[in-house]
Amino acid sequence: MRSEGDAEAGRDTVGLRDDDDDDFVFVKRETAGDDDLSPGDPARVGIRSAFDLQRGDRVIICSRVSGERQLRGNNLRRETLGLAARCAYRGLRVVGLVELVGPAWTPGLWAGAAERASDQGAVLVAWDVTRFARDARRPRDLPTDEALVRFRHDVGEVGAFTVVDPAADQREIDRQEYQRGVGPGLKESEVSLGLMGAGCSVSLVARIVGVDRRSVYRFRERSALGPPRRPAVSRAAGRSSSQVTSSPAP
Repeated sequence: MRSEGDAEAGRDTVGLRDDDDDDFVFVKRETAGDDDLSPGDPARVGIRSAFDLQRGDRVIICSRVSGERQLRGNNLRRETLGLAARCAYRGLRVVGLVELVGPAWTPGLWAGAAERASDQGAVLVAWDVTRFARDARRPRDLPTDEALVRFRHDVGEVGAFTVVDPAADQREIDRQEYQRGVGPGLKESEVSLGLMGAGCSVSLVARIVGVDRRSVYRFRERSALGPPRRPAVSRAAGRSSSQVTSSPAP
């Protein structure tokens, strides 16, 4: 809470990560007041690169678009598929999906996702830091320290990771935005197989990819992940057709 002394001095006191401690703890650091809209430091609130995750780590995919126009433009679907493809490529085990429509400064926006992640021993993965947090006073820019701290308070000690380097500037984020969707030649079947290969359930794969479960089973049957087909069995002989020989005509 902002004190009268801080108000007179024109600064706020916020909770940030202590770089000297491996665990997440809140320490106090003085920052400029309401006029300070410079980009914050995601590392100070524990947002890390998804490249720090190891094969088999449990993750929840976090996709967000700002409003209905982006939703109608299929941006949310592209973002989810892009995240899924990259998680599958790195062998991360996707155990959940959270897709949200709304501004990033909405109070408690990611609290529900963090609760699910905590229950499942997972971490949150988004495309870039602006999916997690933004400042309403600068809605198109990188999040300020205040916005980042608000995000950390919402998600508690749950890990938060991004595909794009958390330290990337807005120009780099904009440059990589077109890559959020599935890359050229990458099919839904390949994303599905990659997710299943990393331990994702069929039901969740179907939801992430946007197909029905029957399609997912079909993808698996047509791939090396599926069980080998049994040889056809002759009802007459009770043997496989490869073992049945026809008798010459009398």
